[in-house]
Amino acid sequence: MELQNEIFLRATELGKLLAKTEEVASFRAAEQAMLQHPVAKAKMDQLKAVEGDQQGLDKALAELESIQEVTDFQGAQEQVQNLLRTVSQIVADSVLGA
Repeated sequence: MELQNEIFLRATELGKLLAKTEEVASFRAAEQAMLQHPVAKAKMDQLKAVEGDQQGLDKALAELESIQEVTDFQGAQEQVQNLLRTVSQIVADSVLGA
């Protein structure tokens, strides 16, 4: 149990380090910009309203993706996902190679 607690502690420390990266900072800034964009916010609300309507969803998504703040957010989100995937792969390789 002690070893497991140590692993969780170090995982928390790693998470705090990751939170300080440029990728996460860019993600947070892009998210705020997107959430504060009035058209993007309206389109996100529209997405919730047309949840069961595929044509309505497709249209709302296309309109959302035409907003620069949304595409900036998507790019930043992809960078964070890549960072996390890389860290996860390094951990997995370390475990399997040990």
